[in-house]
Amino acid sequence: MADHIKIVETTIRALKILSETNEGMGVRELSRMLEVNKSTCHRMLLTLEDNGIVNYDNSNQKYQPSLGMLQIANKTAEHNNLINTALPHMTRLRDLTNETIALYVRILDYRIVVAKVESNLDLRWSPVIGNAYPLHRGAASKVFLTCESDELFQQVLENFSEDKDKDKFVQEIREAKLNQYATSVNEIELGGTGIAAPIYDKEDNLAAVVSIYGLSSRIDNKMLGSFIEEIKQTAMNITKGLTLTLKH
Repeated sequence: MADHIKIVETTIRALKILSETNEGMGVRELSRMLEVNKSTCHRMLLTLEDNGIVNYDNSNQKYQPSLGMLQIANKTAEHNNLINTALPHMTRLRDLTNETIALYVRILDYRIVVAKVESNLDLRWSPVIGNAYPLHRGAASKVFLTCESDELFQQVLENFSEDKDKDKFVQEIREAKLNQYATSVNEIELGGTGIAAPIYDKEDNLAAVVSIYGLSSRIDNKMLGSFIEEIKQTAMNITKGLTLTLKH
């Protein structure tokens, strides 16, 4: 584990160094600055090149950042903008419902917690920032799947062994797409209820999902109806704020 952490730290340092040079840098010079041997440095650069993070210039035998690095920076900025825009609305929703509010983005076939505002109650759901959840369970997963390709949708359905479970899940996705929200009971944790709604970017693409999660014993049918309206309004407010921010 320590070796893996050291490799990550060295890679981050290498990217910082490369981002600060206009002409690129060769293996020998970079390895000296990183205080690693040339073969280690070269393997690291080849891996970064294979992943589109750096480019190699044959004319001067130097490496420099590629557009892939810029895309990562842009995506990070987008996520930071999303979180900054969403948090005030999430806090308001927590105060209204007194349940935990979470914000997710999708990476590959998982949804990742990127922000949260926890309930003030003793018994509450406490998601960990960065935790990943599969797309075949939970209200937020259903919302994400309303905008996904048939190929990914079929992959997710392979997680169900019973046809009746697949049919129920497919119907829930259809309803989520029509109604712009989804619910779940006992899918993430026993005794837990989730309600989720979509957040869109300026091009009307699904950018994120916001959710309420609390104990089923606290969320009766009347309260569930109220929470559905509140989560939908919160998602719309975040969408509006995100769109306005992106226009500037």
